[in-house]
Amino acid sequence: MKRRTLLASLAVASSAGCLRLQSTDGGTPTEAGATSGEQTAAPPDATATDATATDAPATDEPATTEAPTAAESDRLDLRWRSGLRSDELVVGGATLYAFPGDNGVHAVDPETGATRWSAATDATLRGAAVGGDAVFAADRMSEGSLYAVDVDERATRWSAEIGGTARPPARASEEFALVAAWNEDEGSRLTAFDRETGEEHWTWEHDRSIGEPSPVVDDTIYVTTTGTPTIHAIDVQTGREQWVLEQSAAFPIIVTDGSLYCAWTSRIAEVSLQDRSQKWQVRVDDTIPYPPVLADGRLFAGVDGGGVVALDVRRSEEVWRADVPFDEDSALAVGPDAVWVATASELHAVDRDSAGAELVGSLGTSGTHPRTSEALFHDGTLVLCRGGSPMEAYDVVG
Repeated sequence: MKRRTLLASLAVASSAGCLRLQSTDGGTPTEAGATSGEQTAAPPDATATDATATDAPATDEPATTEAPTAAESDRLDLRWRSGLRSDELVVGGATLYAFPGDNGVHAVDPETGATRWSAATDATLRGAAVGGDAVFAADRMSEGSLYAVDVDERATRWSAEIGGTARPPARASEEFALVAAWNEDEGSRLTAFDRETGEEHWTWEHDRSIGEPSPVVDDTIYVTTTGTPTIHAIDVQTGREQWVLEQSAAFPIIVTDGSLYCAWTSRIAEVSLQDRSQKWQVRVDDTIPYPPVLADGRLFAGVDGGGVVALDVRRSEEVWRADVPFDEDSALAVGPDAVWVATASELHAVDRDSAGAELVGSLGTSGTHPRTSEALFHDGTLVLCRGGSPMEAYDVVG
């Protein structure tokens, strides 16, 4: 369905549960439901894998243009469906990087869904960061490693042992690749490796379990530890701990404009970086199963049991709540006009201004446990990672 049609529909859709304020206490793709007359075949070379590009040959199936069996073909514009079945997808420039099972990293063309090349195909990689000319991802085996995959050479640049089970995602600064790990006997480690050589530069250690690290902002990375919920600010150049703050956070810290945004269980809080005081805390009705998304001064979060919440971070209040399905098998992506919610079997759109919600269409499923693990909005398309089902990309702006 084209953008102007969708927005016209959203404008008249009912707003379910919006403007329900709670009290405070304290980053493509496509193909599917076009009609037979609208579908276009991929270019002849779109399904070919670059044979010179890999540590080992790619094993994914070619991208196709057929519509999902359960899709409503007049409402979902499928651009492509890939043979890859990946739970994770990251964007690096004009390339998508997928991580299908124990089959390394695959570079995917966002226009066609074809695999351009594959590397590190003997590793189970997760939690990737794209930095310049490399993809950094952790092998999540019991004694894991960090892999650096060179996107120009299209092969493993180096791999390094991390001393425990990885706590993805990996992160990257201008000089270093960083990854957290947990070892039952030795505790937690956050290690910085030289991006070019893989040489260990420093290691920060803690006796408690470590959470998912934040992106690197102003040469600082933020990690959480369990026990008394604590945030640690680590200098990326030296590995020295700059400060410690007792503050809960279940997901990677969002850092922007002098503030930290922390989400856990059913709460979201803003912490000032200047004096590390909590500026506000908002409680939502239900559990937040996945990290909120910050866009244009609003935090958007799906809540388990159904609903999407929009919080205005300047006014520290919930501005609307849309009544759409959401649970641990769902994923959320924020576009310029709508918040897209993909459940195990349906795609919904919520207008960012009015909270008007619409069921856009049904999604096909082929896995034994249907779920959408990730939704990614990129350049006018919505890419879905759907567990045991092939990745799909839909045109949602046109």
